[in-house]
Amino acid sequence: MAAPPTQPAPNNGSERGFRGLNCFRGGREEESTSLTRMQTSEEIANAMGVLLSKLKEKELSPEAQKEATAMDESLQRLRTSLGKSAPAPSPSAPAPSPIAAPSTGYPGGIAAVAKKVQAAQAASLQPGALAPAINDLIKILWPRIGTYVEDLIQNSIAPSINASLPGLVQKSGGVKFTKISLGDSSPQLGPIVVEDNKESGAITWHMGVNITCDMDVELTALGIPIAITNFVLKGDLVALLSPPMMKPPFFGGVEVYFPNAPDVEIGFGGAARVADIPGLRGAIRGAIDGAVAGICVLPRRIAVDMNDEDAVDMVDLGYPEPSSILRYTLLSGANLVAADSHLIGAATSDPYVVTSLGIKSTTSPHVSKNLNPVWGDKNGITSDFPVHDGSQALSIKVFDYDFGTSDDLIGVAKRLESRTLVQNGKPQNVELLKADGEAGGGSLSISASKLALTLTRPKKAIPVGPSEAHLSAKMLTIKGLPAGAAYPFKVRVQICGPGAKDAALVEDSTKPSHPQEQKQLAEAYQEIARNLSAKGSSAEDIAEVLEVGVKQVKSYLLTVDDDAVRQKLIKEQQQEELESSNVHQPRFDEALQLLLPCDSVKDTNVVVFTILDKKQKALATARVPLADVLKAPSLELKGPFTTDSEAVQVVGSLRLRWLDVHP
Repeated sequence: MAAPPTQPAPNNGSERGFRGLNCFRGGREEESTSLTRMQTSEEIANAMGVLLSKLKEKELSPEAQKEATAMDESLQRLRTSLGKSAPAPSPSAPAPSPIAAPSTGYPGGIAAVAKKVQAAQAASLQPGALAPAINDLIKILWPRIGTYVEDLIQNSIAPSINASLPGLVQKSGGVKFTKISLGDSSPQLGPIVVEDNKESGAITWHMGVNITCDMDVELTALGIPIAITNFVLKGDLVALLSPPMMKPPFFGGVEVYFPNAPDVEIGFGGAARVADIPGLRGAIRGAIDGAVAGICVLPRRIAVDMNDEDAVDMVDLGYPEPSSILRYTLLSGANLVAADSHLIGAATSDPYVVTSLGIKSTTSPHVSKNLNPVWGDKNGITSDFPVHDGSQALSIKVFDYDFGTSDDLIGVAKRLESRTLVQNGKPQNVELLKADGEAGGGSLSISASKLALTLTRPKKAIPVGPSEAHLSAKMLTIKGLPAGAAYPFKVRVQICGPGAKDAALVEDSTKPSHPQEQKQLAEAYQEIARNLSAKGSSAEDIAEVLEVGVKQVKSYLLTVDDDAVRQKLIKEQQQEELESSNVHQPRFDEALQLLLPCDSVKDTNVVVFTILDKKQKALATARVPLADVLKAPSLELKGPFTTDSEAVQVVGSLRLRWLDVHP
């Protein structure tokens, strides 16, 4: 590249120092537009780095220096979104493919270059290109998100922690959160990758999530103050836009989920060490993991229906059936880490393996004093895992069992994506890392196969395993519960034999019920409604003008009444309506996913729905023969299902699918 001609620097204006930009010129004038030829965000970052390094050699005016600083900040944001923190290239480094700047005139100075770069970045679909804008949006929303999380801690995480604590700690008052603040550090997203499924028309966003908060959370346990000072959550978040539409917003729904449970780290402080309170550290960690998993770790997900006119069912959108079943077998281990020392003989371990996919985990039996264990009499131990997304990964950890003390982690496998793990059931070797992340943790022998979900019972034998079918039990609501019933309610679903006292072969329960959501008048309409009411318009007239429900208008107008006595009566009325809604319109809007054990799908067996109140007392039971499901069109039986209390009905449906060898 030819050296630029030497010219005296101008003495005033923003052009001072910009003559140095000529060093990027090639021999042809048309190269001045080569910014538009850059194909990736990384090339843009490299070009900006070279440009800045050249400018730093020049003496710039205050105005030009300000613009150079702005460009430097843009470069740092771009490098952050690319996951890089490398310094700008040195002046001696060769420049990337030709990048030119106009030799004269340069309107707007460096700021114009920065804007062009930002425009090119925004137009690119390279990983991380959209991250800065989305992070700005998250920063704006962070106070609102913080309010939601604070409510989640008080109403979900705290009760879960207390339920997991030893009885003595519970009797002493358990854990109480006295202060909650998430701080000012908002989450960071990136890199971002967008995929287009040509067959289904679905659009998938993959986003890295990094939540690092210097929290200010205080809780007390046994009267001792404890602080949570920092919280870190890292994972890969997916946003699925589907099904496609031919009018705005061009997709019918949004599903947001973590394919794999995110990594969580918690920092504790306060007057007492958390380890001194039995079970507290594990209870807090488990409650937070459970809260995240219960919201959006597969198969759980956050779903939003974007088209009220289509036939998309919100429960089906939020709780879809698995796409396949992963049949996994743990066979043996070799050269595992020795964690137990003995006075006589070599050090050993009592290893067992915890395997997880999504929110489902299985734990193998431990093998005493053996660094080369074999499980299941050489046939291995087989487990089935529902797979909802090809990027879901199998997590495998090996622990040393210690009676009376916490078990030691002695081996961890790198995450194994389900779509690459399957090798038609052939044994494969998985290398393990030690607990500190170093190599040398030994290895495990496993096998994996993929099973499909079908409408017909398989004619040929499938690989030996614990399940033969999958049952989706959709739970919507309960009708006919008596007034005064203790809410919230749960529904327990079991597969049992024909006898009333036959033990359950498999079971699961819904989350606690919630009242029917009451639509509130949108904030944008509230002032209009108030002004129209002040001018004498009736609630019916206002509802017609705003095209909303009359009840929404009436409820809002009552809340803005200035009379204190009426306000008190209104609150009491609203509380009564809420309690009535909890009992007479309890909502579940969830689908339980059950893998049915081998030989359990028989005409004589039954699906049992048991309605439980707040104190786990059974209020009513419905028994549905599996024969009815097997005879139903497409193996889907729709309710309502009548209980032994004739006035009470369970509103929902049952859908069965057989497991078969994947084509």
